[in-house]
Amino acid sequence: MTHRLWRPEEDRIIDLHARALARGEYRFTADAVRACLLDFGRLPSKTERTAAVAHVRLRKRMAVLGLPWAGEALTDDEERVLQRYVSGIARGEYERVKDAARLCRDELADLPVGKRSWHPRSVGSLSCLMRRRLRSAAVTWSNAKWTADEDAVARRYARALATGKLPDAQVAADRCLAELVRRSARRGSRYLRTRIGVAGKLRSLAREAGWPSFVRPWRPEERDGRDRYVAALVEGRFRTAKLAATACTKELADLHQRSRNSRSYAGTLPRSYGAVLRELNGRALELGLPRHGDKWRLQERQVLERHARGVPAGRYDSWLDAARACYAELEELHERIRSSSPVTLRELPKRKLIEVHKHIVDLSHKLGLKGPRRVLWTPAEDKICASWVRWYERYRKVRRLEPFKTATEGFQEDLEKIHSERSLNACKLHLLKQYRRLQGVA
Repeated sequence: MTHRLWRPEEDRIIDLHARALARGEYRFTADAVRACLLDFGRLPSKTERTAAVAHVRLRKRMAVLGLPWAGEALTDDEERVLQRYVSGIARGEYERVKDAARLCRDELADLPVGKRSWHPRSVGSLSCLMRRRLRSAAVTWSNAKWTADEDAVARRYARALATGKLPDAQVAADRCLAELVRRSARRGSRYLRTRIGVAGKLRSLAREAGWPSFVRPWRPEERDGRDRYVAALVEGRFRTAKLAATACTKELADLHQRSRNSRSYAGTLPRSYGAVLRELNGRALELGLPRHGDKWRLQERQVLERHARGVPAGRYDSWLDAARACYAELEELHERIRSSSPVTLRELPKRKLIEVHKHIVDLSHKLGLKGPRRVLWTPAEDKICASWVRWYERYRKVRRLEPFKTATEGFQEDLEKIHSERSLNACKLHLLKQYRRLQGVA
């Protein structure tokens, strides 16, 4: 509620320069933004606006006015650098467009200030520019959209795979890729698609043709490595499942490299990171471990669950009381862990009360626990809230007073005077709700 609204005179300046930018009077968006900021400084009531904020507002106003948005033009030096990397992709010097875009971004950032754009280029924007140039030159790269000729060849091999004429997708991918390379060589160009990309395309087309999708079973040596990492994850040696999946994927890739000549591994690809992560998550969930987004230790989760179950059992009157007791016990647990073994703050971060409260409430929803009923706001509380809403409406533009924060804290203090216990977050949400209702916003 403390952000500064755009005044009509500011929007008129933005609209003026937006129309000038659409007419081509500015070569770069940064020039239009600088002109807007200069005009803002000439207004009687000055408001400090940053270039980033003015840039976002300029784009929004152009969308509202229906003006065409053209991306910032490249300088001559940037154009030469970009064209050099596009030519390198066409010659096959880079496996992916994104690899070339990263190198191009670093080189563009090193250009002198007068020879590069005001706003730095991102990898995504450079990748789009490179793909556009490659399509206009009719060049095929490793992750380009499949042409009609390529799609016809791939569908023929996909039908053979679906009908059983070919044993698996890897054999079909090898034969399909060989034919595509021969066709490209007859045209005098180099074919850049990879074996993995062709295999993925054939699997997708074969499934459309009725080929049954199945999960490749894990071999005994793969299961042993997977179970070791699941045990390490449950014991807390990995903070997240993503870290465990990264290490497990590397180990399985080394195993595949050593055993690729054996009959059981012939024609197969190593396990992907996504497949390993799904497997680790599935096994860990069976053992009661939350998904990979959770960074709490096993001992902490046990404390959380015990206090969460205490609310429906009647040991606590509210989730907040349970969170306070849980927070105190977690502090004691952390002291014991730090005294027994040296751990860093990154490995065992200090928990906050609001964080503990959120996890207890989330855990209660997952476990289906029923807590105390929500206490509705009484007329006396609403009367105090209305007085602070009026105060906030009066001093809303006086930023040095921090009006919304002051109103929220004052609202909570007045509630304590009538023996009403409400959290600061509840007071903030109720105050915001009443203010929006006063403004006619749903």
